Amino acid sequence: MAKPLVKTSKNKLADQGVFTLFFGLSEAKTDDSAGDDGKPKHEIVLTALQEGRGNERDRRYYTREAVVGAEGVFKARRKLFVNHLEEGKPSSSEDLRNWCATLKETWIENLPSGKVARKVRLKIHEEWLWTRCLEAPEEIALSIEGSGAGKEAVVEGETYMVIEKIWSLNATKFVTYPGNAKMGADLVESATEESPEETPMDLKALTEALLKEHRPDLVAAIVASVEASYKAKLIEAEAKATKIAEAAPTPATFAAAVAAEVKGVKDSFNASLDEMRKKLDESDRKLDAAEVKTRLAEKKALIEAKLKESKLAPEAKTERFLARCYAVAERKEGDKVITVAEQVDAEIAEQLKLTTSEFGAVRTSVSGETKIAESEVLTVEEEQILFNNRVLGHVLTLEQFREQKKKDAAAKTA
Repeated sequence: MAKPLVKTSKNKLADQGVFTLFFGLSEAKTDDSAGDDGKPKHEIVLTALQEGRGNERDRRYYTREAVVGAEGVFKARRKLFVNHLEEGKPSSSEDLRNWCATLKETWIENLPSGKVARKVRLKIHEEWLWTRCLEAPEEIALSIEGSGAGKEAVVEGETYMVIEKIWSLNATKFVTYPGNAKMGADLVESATEESPEETPMDLKALTEALLKEHRPDLVAAIVASVEASYKAKLIEAEAKATKIAEAAPTPATFAAAVAAEVKGVKDSFNASLDEMRKKLDESDRKLDAAEVKTRLAEKKALIEAKLKESKLAPEAKTERFLARCYAVAERKEGDKVITVAEQVDAEIAEQLKLTTSEFGAVRTSVSGETKIAESEVLTVEEEQILFNNRVLGHVLTLEQFREQKKKDAAAKTA
């Protein structure tokens, strides 16, 4: 029989009545005799639920009432599938092509321990699965996921989430042994009697009960070590008390000496706490500053990359424009979040529109500025004047500049 594997549980007694069980097929009985139709039955019988404690990892305890009363929920989910559902998908999303077996019947069977188990007879439809069940039963397990009424209680001296009633089965599946149940139960719950063999487990899963049962020598060693530590502290405290008593001839001076000793211990402890708080505050400030610095650097890199990719002319990247870009911050409009990248793209598009499309276009400003013909070619100096006037808001217009140029030329020839 394969040994059960114990792993740690994040929430040992969480989720109330939610449970996941695994039963290995190595304990199943197969029946391949001829059926009424003359064909091989391809049926297996195995345990699907058992009275008593479940795996040590999830700390569930299944009552006799829960096992006996579960007949209806098993019959309500007769179809069995293969493999676990993908995370987040409901059981109703099962693929019909994964339907591999059907529940034929279920009944209660008494165990040698005096407890009961719920047995099931399953009809295997897929030839490949039947072959696997015969040739490699130790590699296959029946996985059962369900929910019921559970409450925390102490049973047989241990604390468990006691499952008193099974409400429903979410899924019954054939999976690889021991499998990875989405609810975290990775321990196969065997229907056989407990084995005296040592169970390999993750050290984080060790409980006090397991340690006492399997390693009493280790428990004794730990207890002795703790006792020795406490004895040493008691001896030290007794020595201090004796020293104080010897130095204090009267009860009043003795009480004062003890009070001073206690105050010294408290002051030392409080000083240590203050130092720890100070270091934590400094660490928080350093982390906040580092985070802000990182975000600013990422924002700067993003803006620089956007500008480099844009078609903006160098002279269009003015201080005012760059200031607008660096001033943007992520904001929310209704349910939509407007990112920094989106806002920078909008600023670049607007600047591109102002500094590129206007050059050479036929456009009349509100002040009655001279129209520029589509075919007219501006000099570099004229382009700069036009840019300064329209984008930077300089007073000198292109028309005024040209008039001044004419006057200057006339003055030279006069």
